[in-house]
Amino acid sequence: MALCCCSRARLSACEIRDNAPMSVCVCIPTLNATDHWKELWSSLEAQTLRPSEVIVHDSASTDGTPEFAKKCGCNVVNIPRAEFRHGGTRQQAAELASSADVIVYLTQDSILADAYALSRLVAAFDDQSVGAATDGSCPGQAPNRSKLTRVCSTTHRIPQFVP
Repeated sequence: MALCCCSRARLSACEIRDNAPMSVCVCIPTLNATDHWKELWSSLEAQTLRPSEVIVHDSASTDGTPEFAKKCGCNVVNIPRAEFRHGGTRQQAAELASSADVIVYLTQDSILADAYALSRLVAAFDDQSVGAATDGSCPGQAPNRSKLTRVCSTTHRIPQFVP
């Protein structure tokens, strides 16, 4: 899954801060991601819904990934490789992004399909029954990058669990 979005509040977009748009934090775990960083960052910069923060969790990259991310204005959190865990990293990102209404998780090789990818994903939370939303990931078309993920224009809605 290239993109997963979790709502911090069970409020629709129109109920948050007097019709203000939802604040979005993007979290990206990385390990030697410089091969994909330029394309990923360009697709994030092109979004009509701009993230309020981008948090990069780097697992001791040796290719300059943390430096690239810092130059782009990202909040970089360094994690020793031996301590990286997807669930723990996801939780740490949620704690760091405590003021965000929505947290979007991207893989380091994601490219957002178009300028409206984040806004489409976040719009899923206008439906009160939605607890999470994912993209429709599909293989990328970039040459020599068979594992590259392109975040497509489909949004899959996951119902909110209510005990």
